[in-house]
Amino acid sequence: MRSAPRVPWLALILLGGAGAFTLLAWVLEVFPLGLPPCPLKATLGIPCLTCGGTRCGLALVGGNLGE
Repeated sequence: MRSAPRVPWLALILLGGAGAFTLLAWVLEVFPLGLPPCPLKATLGIPCLTCGGTRCGLALVGGNLGE
């Protein structure tokens, strides 16, 4: 009997998520939507985790690896 090849599901999910995040960051850079500010940053003055992730994604898509 031959067994089916094992698919690394976790790797596929992580790659898909990274690709979706990169695509979203690119879309937000090309077509600024004027999204409302982060509620945590607006009230407490500290950025949340998604604020940093968005900035990171936009910098990577823009080719600014130093940021």
